[in-house]
Amino acid sequence: MKHKLLYLALCDVTKKNIAPPIRMNSMRIGFENILHDRFLCISGSSHKRAKSVRNLIFSANIKQYTHLYIESSNKGLNFWDLILLFYMKERKIPISIFIRDILPFYKSGWEFTNYKGKIANILWLLSFYLFKITARILYFPAKGMSENINFKKKRLLPPGINTGRKINKNHLKNSIFYAGGLKSAYDISPFLKACKELYKEIDISVIIYCRENERNFIEQWESEIWLEIKHSDLDELEFHPAVGIVPLKSIHSNLTIAVKFMDYLSLAIPVVVSGSKATELIVKKENIGLIAETGNWKSYYNKIKEMLTNEKLYNEFQKNILGIRNNYDYSWESRCQKVLNDFRFEK
Repeated sequence: MKHKLLYLALCDVTKKNIAPPIRMNSMRIGFENILHDRFLCISGSSHKRAKSVRNLIFSANIKQYTHLYIESSNKGLNFWDLILLFYMKERKIPISIFIRDILPFYKSGWEFTNYKGKIANILWLLSFYLFKITARILYFPAKGMSENINFKKKRLLPPGINTGRKINKNHLKNSIFYAGGLKSAYDISPFLKACKELYKEIDISVIIYCRENERNFIEQWESEIWLEIKHSDLDELEFHPAVGIVPLKSIHSNLTIAVKFMDYLSLAIPVVVSGSKATELIVKKENIGLIAETGNWKSYYNKIKEMLTNEKLYNEFQKNILGIRNNYDYSWESRCQKVLNDFRFEK
């Protein structure tokens, strides 16, 4: 019997401005490129996913699938996800699961959350327990997260680079770009304070792509003439920024690698990062940017200024980024191939 993979993505992979679906869709494309018609992806909202899983379970097609791979989110399993998990376990189908988040294990994961958030955390904890008793392998985005979990077979599966993404040749001089969240998990205020001071010396422009419902977190900065705020996706980027910023400061940031960071590399944008040990290790190893100190606006100021004024250093960063864009080991497809190899999947 030919091996066939069933891939369950626990969110809607069509959403473009949120990290989990960007990752899950990239994995979907990678599996599809390798396996072609020997692969099925089920995703969508909880309601849509439940309908798709239920239909599959009650069809003869379910027996075609010899392996199950799940990409989890920060939400728990729904009823039909659960039924599928135990159905495949009962059939002795190999199961591997990517764990995106372990924030409910930390006090900060419960702070500032309403009752819905607390219920979501409880459902996640229950789901995680079920993952541990059904999976042969658990995958984690970075070593810091993996080390916090007691499980026999653990593997690292960090985000990859979209090597097929077109690099925009419309280089916008002295432009500083950030795409992502604006809540307290991100080190936004020191970053913007640095830009305000830097504008007094260099004619910079700062472009932020964010969710519309988070814009109020930086409303005090909206009157600055050097700042432009958009509610767009990276695929809509019409220029090539000079610098990409990854300003992090939460516990979660030190346990993972930001998908947006890899997206910057996909677009060949040199970076200034903070607050993520795993991300900083890549920056140092590959020499593709600079590291700022979290919470220190002067550190952001110095690093961004150095990036914009040191042409030799900047060119070296860009050259190195182009090198890792062409490195298969950083591609999403390599991540998919790792899962298949761990499954001992026969092509």
